[in-house]
Amino acid sequence: MKKSYLIQGFILLLLVWCILNESFSVGVMIKGTVFSFITLFITKHTIPVVHPPFKFSSILYLLIYFIKLILHIYQSAMQAILCIIRNHHTIRRIDYECTIKNDHLICLLANSITLTPGTITIYKQKNMLTVLHLGNQHETHQSIMDDIYKTFEKLLIRSEKSC
Repeated sequence: MKKSYLIQGFILLLLVWCILNESFSVGVMIKGTVFSFITLFITKHTIPVVHPPFKFSSILYLLIYFIKLILHIYQSAMQAILCIIRNHHTIRRIDYECTIKNDHLICLLANSITLTPGTITIYKQKNMLTVLHLGNQHETHQSIMDDIYKTFEKLLIRSEKSC
């Protein structure tokens, strides 16, 4: 594995460690450094990688994706609450065919759908996802699929192309 990818991986792991610990103190940084090195060492010696899975630009897309996901979770939670309170909700089963080719990104999409309140991915086969959706009675099948594409898949496609 190239040295630049190890450095990028180290920085990303250290950043995630500090965010999860909600601190950038010296002690947290030292522990994060140790755990990042251990994680990279174990990964490098146990998982064969023919080519690095991500470039820096794709990591930036994934960071933007994560921020959009968090915002969408809150937005969907409010919409689901309003649908339930107003009693204007319906449950639909949607078959969603994604255009992403990378299986890891398809799984990320499926997990993102599941994290979003009111939706859960109940089945995945290749690039076809079956989603159970709680939403407004007036939403159409196409508008739900467009929302998934616009919110999640579009950014993952950009990330995939930058790899």
